[in-house]
Amino acid sequence: MIKENFQISRSLAQMIVDSAKEVIGKDINFIHLDGTVIASSDQDPIGTFHSAALQVQEKGSVVEVLGNETLKGERKGINYPVIIDQKILGVIGISGDPKECKSLGFLLIPKC
Repeated sequence: MIKENFQISRSLAQMIVDSAKEVIGKDINFIHLDGTVIASSDQDPIGTFHSAALQVQEKGSVVEVLGNETLKGERKGINYPVIIDQKILGVIGISGDPKECKSLGFLLIPKC
């Protein structure tokens, strides 16, 4: 059982995105529940706000960014909730065409 206030550390999040980048070859972001990018395979987004992550929390499911939205802080891609013990602990975003990235998401976010 996860503690109520559990958060994934920046160092663990960075290890996750670095490993994911090696496997799928796309830029990866790990976004905290407040919408702040805490780790990325591209250093530029770290510390910036990612509004699609808040949408992932609201929906509790995947959010695609097609590139024509006016969402702050996003590039085209797909965003997955990181869920453990039925709690969303963060969001992982994969940059690129959502249709292409959708087939890669299962490598990062297992269906439990």
